[in-house]
Amino acid sequence: MKKVIGKLLLTLLLCACLFACSSNEDNAFDAGSMSSGAGGTVGGASEPAGGASEPVGGASEPVGGAGGTAGAATKGPIPARCTGDGSTVALIGDGYIALSRKIPSLLTQYSGQTYRDYSEGGTLIEAVRQQAQKAYSEGPTETLIMTGGGNDAILNTNCLISGLSNETCKSDVDKALSVLSRIFEEAETAGVKEIIFFYYPHIIYMPQFLNVLDDYAIPIAQKACESRTKLDCTFIDTRDDFGGDNSGQYLILDGINPNAEGSEIIANLVYKVMQDNCANGLEMGGKEEVTPVGGSGGQTAGQGGQAGAGTGGIAGSSGAGGVAGSAGMAGTGTGGTGGTGTSGTGGASGTGASGTGGDGGTIGPQDPACLSSLTTCKTRSTDACNAFIVPTATAFDTQVKDGITLELGPYGAIMEPNVGIGFEVAIALNDNDAACLVFANTTFMEPPALNADLMNSTGVNLRLHTVYRPACMKDGEKYPVLIWGNGTCAKPEGYGALLRYIASYGYFVFAANSRYVGFNNAMIYSLNFAFAANDDPSSPYYQRLDTAKVGAMGHSQGCTATVVAGADDRIKAVILFNMNSSASKTFLAMSGEMDISGQNAMQMASALATSRVPGAYMFFHKIPRTGNFSGHLTLMRQPERVAPAAVGWWQYILSGDTTARELFVGDNCGLCGQDADFQYDQKDLP
Repeated sequence: MKKVIGKLLLTLLLCACLFACSSNEDNAFDAGSMSSGAGGTVGGASEPAGGASEPVGGASEPVGGAGGTAGAATKGPIPARCTGDGSTVALIGDGYIALSRKIPSLLTQYSGQTYRDYSEGGTLIEAVRQQAQKAYSEGPTETLIMTGGGNDAILNTNCLISGLSNETCKSDVDKALSVLSRIFEEAETAGVKEIIFFYYPHIIYMPQFLNVLDDYAIPIAQKACESRTKLDCTFIDTRDDFGGDNSGQYLILDGINPNAEGSEIIANLVYKVMQDNCANGLEMGGKEEVTPVGGSGGQTAGQGGQAGAGTGGIAGSSGAGGVAGSAGMAGTGTGGTGGTGTSGTGGASGTGASGTGGDGGTIGPQDPACLSSLTTCKTRSTDACNAFIVPTATAFDTQVKDGITLELGPYGAIMEPNVGIGFEVAIALNDNDAACLVFANTTFMEPPALNADLMNSTGVNLRLHTVYRPACMKDGEKYPVLIWGNGTCAKPEGYGALLRYIASYGYFVFAANSRYVGFNNAMIYSLNFAFAANDDPSSPYYQRLDTAKVGAMGHSQGCTATVVAGADDRIKAVILFNMNSSASKTFLAMSGEMDISGQNAMQMASALATSRVPGAYMFFHKIPRTGNFSGHLTLMRQPERVAPAAVGWWQYILSGDTTARELFVGDNCGLCGQDADFQYDQKDLP
């Protein structure tokens, strides 16, 4: 059967007894229980059944005898999920499913069943194909719910330059669509009975010709779906339901992926197809339909019963946040004995009265004169720092005020902007500061002066990179490499406090200056530059980098770009700030209340539980409520909350620090038991 789902009725009534068929002893499917009550009594008792030879009942009865028993209610095999077996359903695709996991969560809520979710954010269609293959290898798969193919245009440099007018772009999109056809063909071979495939709506991110690619791909993808002959494939066109070119109300900050309301639209469209296929059976392409056997009903039909309507339970209130404990004092390192040339041993970790103990003392740099020369710096300062003043503002202030002073680590830090000549990002896109400030002010509604500081509305070369590195380095010592991705419209110095803090513990952070790292492979350009600089005798970074210890991290759009960049074999692990909840490499995901992504702790826990790689998550409470989506800016407005865990993660995962490991692993781990401040959990960390 070939079906296209159009505009969703907003008043869709979810039938509470959808899977009542599972209670029938003979497992036959009772279509009536899906949507209405049983029909009333029909015809006279003298003609109770009316066999096939008596299609209308006795003529002497004015009402007519009851119709004979109908043939099988289905026109094809009943999906196992219709009888209560959700294990035969697999979700595959990209960030439209994986980003918030809200679509699978809603489908579970609607059906009462849990489906296998293999989706990953930022994936291309070939990776979606591999997800399907993995699903088949792990158990019988009758139903595929999927999306995919949009990223092959959106993340394609050739397409960003000139869209369909670029023959290379058109060829790349055509190749992606051919992979989509292979997914369908392999599904038939694997015994899949139905595919429910939804495609991207129009997005609001510039350049707008990406929507021309969308319109080009949709009819081809739809035809590939509907031409199947051995399975039932339903194509869902989401453009109208998202408002066409006015889709912004249903998209998150990146202008591409669905927000909570957009995810609900998709989940309802998908679930409507699932309901229809359960109620009517699957009309399998190329198979003979089963014809009902019984006689026709009498002249007077019984009245159908009224459908039941379930009422959702009331959500529980969240608990009040506890008062944070005072931070412990950091231990002081003891210097080594003079004359031997050995470094001193670090002091023991301090213990807070009611909070977490401070960091232990560390071995100091060989150049104490360097440390003594360091100063306290602010945003955009290129001075070497041992402390950083985090800008802040209270509600209704128009001026940015000096906030807290964040003490940096034992190496100090320095920021070096506009580096990486020879490794320029191919597409700078735009540096429209005015538009970005309007975007920030209307989206977050923080004090405008604070937004200006956080968005760092000063000129940098968007094709180049900014490096945050240790200010006082040791001779002969090499430092791990990290690459950074900004959120939409932001630049690296919007995260200056966090990136300096990480660098001050002995890390090189290479940050793309791009405001749109999800669209120009900017993070990989940064990584390529770092590796080249390490091998270049003329570079100040020559032989300073430990290229065996490489990580990636990013915020918002940069978080999604981090997931994509994480596929690079050089990258060992990632940190995901405020967007994705899992990745293909060992990950730490951070989010919190009032996040524009709409994530909650339950969704992050679910993403962790279903992850195929080790990972951990932190979900923050006690968000400053000065504007919309304040939780999305935690690492910018309150870097002191996220910075210690970020440093500890890299010390543990990249450097194998056993003390740092205790922060994340064990019954009494350092991040455990602090639910008033944040929720934490981990899975399979070594």
